[in-house]
Parts: sequence; C-alpha cells; structure tokens
Amino acid sequence: MLTYLELKKLNHSVALGKKLEQDFYSDMIENHTDGEFNKLIFVIDNNVMKKAKKYLIYFKTSKIIPYEILTINVNESIKNVNELESYILLLKKMGADRKSLMVIMGGGILSDTFGFIASIFMRGIKWIVFPTSLLSMVDSSIGGKVAMNVGQIKNYIGVINLPKGIYSDLDFLNTLNKNDYVAGLSEVYKYAMINDELMLSFMHKNWDKILKREPLILKKLIERSIFTKYDFIKDDLHEKESGKRRFLNFGHTFGHALESITHHKISHGHAIWWGMLYMIHIFYQKSVISENDFVMFLNFFERVPLADFKMKLDPKKIYEIMKSDKKNANDKIRFVAIKKIGQIDLKWQEYSDKLIYDSVTFINKYQKERFS
Repeated sequence: MLTYLELKKLNHSVALGKKLEQDFYSDMIENHTDGEFNKLIFVIDNNVMKKAKKYLIYFKTSKIIPYEILTINVNESIKNVNELESYILLLKKMGADRKSLMVIMGGGILSDTFGFIASIFMRGIKWIVFPTSLLSMVDSSIGGKVAMNVGQIKNYIGVINLPKGIYSDLDFLNTLNKNDYVAGLSEVYKYAMINDELMLSFMHKNWDKILKREPLILKKLIERSIFTKYDFIKDDLHEKESGKRRFLNFGHTFGHALESITHHKISHGHAIWWGMLYMIHIFYQKSVISENDFVMFLNFFERVPLADFKMKLDPKKIYEIMKSDKKNANDKIRFVAIKKIGQIDLKWQEYSDKLIYDSVTFINKYQKERFS
C-alpha cells in the first residue's frame, strides 16, 4: 500500500501509506551509513506518542543510530516567538549539531514551529516531517512554509524551508477526533472546488465512506490533494504576486475573519468550510454557478458536521477584518474565485460592499436555521 509521490521541483518525495515504520527505519539506516547525519532528534506531539512509539522501538532495539526525543504538549502558544530561545537551548542540551536530522511528528502547529527552528538552528539543519493530521498531510507539510507568531500576529516571521522528506502514515489519522478530522477535509474539498470537478463529484458520492475514514478512499483523496497543491506551488514557492500559490487561499478571506472574530474558538479548518460556503453564495449571486448547483452545494453542506460558531456575525465587523487581509490591494478586498466548478480564476475578484454584506447575512441565516 506504500506509494512514493515524487515532488521533483521540491527535491523530495512523500511516502504515503499505512504502517511505514520499517520503511522509515530502512531509509534512516541507509542515510546514516552514507554519512547524511549523525543523530536523530525526534520532536513529537504528546497526543500521538502511542503511535510514535512503534517507530521509536526500531531505533531503541537496534542501537545503531543515536537519537533524542523531545515531546511537546501542542497548542497555538508554542508557536509564539517568545518560546524560541527555550527550544533552541533544549536542542543544544540534547547535543544537536549541524549534522543532526530533526524528525517532526505532529500536525501543522508543530511542523510550523520546529520547521522554522530547523531553518535557523546553527544556520540550518535538515528535517523530515511526519504529518499526523489530515490538514497537515494535504496542506501545511507541502511547500516548506514554516513560521512563528509574534504576539497575536499569526505567522509573522517565517521562511520557506523544504523538508528532506515527508512520511504520511494513514494510521496517524486514527488518532484524530471527529472535529479535527472534518477540519482537515476542508482543504481536500477546497482543492476539488478550485481544480478538480471529478474529485468534487467523488467526494459528494462517497462522503459517508470518507467520514468513516475508509483507507483506500482516503489515500486517493490525499494523493490527489498533494499533487494539486504541488501543481500550484512548484513554480511559485515564495508566493509571488504573479504566481499561482496565493490562489490556494480560496475560502480563506472570510474564513480568517471568522477565526479572528471568534478569537480562534472555531478552528482554521472549520472556518474554511464556512469560508467556502460564503463564496458559494457569492458565486450564485454573480451567476458563476446555477441555481441547481447552489442547491446541490447546500444539500452537501447539510451532510458536513460543521462547527457552530454560536454568534450572530456583524457584517460591518467582518468587513473591517477582511479589509486587513494581506491579499488586498488599493484598499479593496480581493477574493479568490472560480471560473466554474473545478477551475480556478487566476485573477483577483472584487465585489460590491452590498454583496459582501449580504453574504455575511446569508451565513447568519444559514447557521440560525441549521443549529437552532
């Protein structure tokens, strides 16, 4: 069931499958023998430690490769730049040096933080990532964006630091609760909306199986998602104004505003679900999609276990938050849109204030009817 997805322009591959312990150990033995590194530094989310131990036992038993383990209780606060010095001193205490290889086992918060630390520790050490959430498997682990927060400003300092390799073990997805799993599906659905109408239709038809986490279906969705993101970023790693990478932010303008106004009580993934519904309403109003398509999407969203953000949104406040979005220009809110279902529009779209307000009102009405 193991598949290697070659991302040639990123100079690494993604190992995708189940029970990758033996494959990973063999790869590390080969690289260690070739002098690629002298020690492994495992950085592991405490929530996945039980599964991670199945990997660690190979190294503990063989005693061929020196290694150290750093476990982290992961939450958004670990990304604050104020924590940076303590992490670096911990690595120094563990004996990490420029020949060490960092292995990060966790979701996007952990790989963001320690992928950034890997880029600056002793002017940079190599790293490998085991994304353990669906969101990180299909999004944050691909493309090398790593960053830390400054105060309340998310991802304010960061770099592009591509990992040496990615190991996506589907068994880690069994460690996720329903809320986190559904959050990850938002990015998969986003890729289908902007680039793959067949994948969108597949998700609609197989949604119940997807929610049950059937391995073969999940593997197919993750593989197609990875290649969709790769297609958008391979020639635009640094998100240039003229490049494609920033158009991956479909649904994110409203989604980020929702995260902000709820003080992150709604997760990023669930906010993106709402952000896509917001855009679907705009597309219907602008006749990008038909009434039949609009009804189809509404029926599908009824099957998505959306998070209730438990508040009536103030359109004016949402508007002001969206006006501060970094994608904007000339004091205009710019949205990522589609030309049609499954095809991105590679031009920024601007809409009337009335339509922007009306679509917030639509979200309020939809939430009230659904959760009352």
